[in-house]
Amino acid sequence: MTYSHLINQVTKSLANPLPGHGSHPSQKKMNTNGALTPSNKKSILKPAAVLIVLFPKDRSLHFFLTKRTDNVEHHKSQISLPGGAKETGEFIQDTALRETTEELGVQLVSDAIIGKLTPFSIPISGYHVHPFIAWCDFIPTVKPDPAEVEKVFSLDLSSLQDSSIYHTEKRQYNGTIYNAPYFQFPEGKVWGATAMILSELKYILRDTK
Repeated sequence: MTYSHLINQVTKSLANPLPGHGSHPSQKKMNTNGALTPSNKKSILKPAAVLIVLFPKDRSLHFFLTKRTDNVEHHKSQISLPGGAKETGEFIQDTALRETTEELGVQLVSDAIIGKLTPFSIPISGYHVHPFIAWCDFIPTVKPDPAEVEKVFSLDLSSLQDSSIYHTEKRQYNGTIYNAPYFQFPEGKVWGATAMILSELKYILRDTK
């Protein structure tokens, strides 16, 4: 399958009705103790956006994940997608592009965005997150912001289809012990909001031909 054909298929899939957060097993599976939920209180949550940048590398499609530093306000030292809070007067997809530029030094135009995944709320952090997907037809040069990004990883998109990367572990929050699902990549564990986003992308990719 050529890159252009796969990207066209993904773009078409993103234009169709999405599974809907929490209603499809592929998303529900990665929900951490119900902490990430659809919310009817979006007005009190701050809008935010993240970006999955797809690009060709080593005869396959790759995407970036970052390991956050200990200096960031939320999700210290976690592996995540580039993204952040929406600024006043900004379109939400421009938030995803701006944050990717600020964190990775990768500057993409609006036309690079081929679609978006299902938005969802993270009440514990106070954000309503909009995940976007962009396509870059070359390997982007990254210049990560050392204040926010400790390390940048390039992962093969096909690795999402490997069932052996799915695991759970016991975690504790506010005195409650629960099973936290996560993806185990060679670069580290991916859980929470990032895992749910990648889980929905995994489901969409499964239907591409």
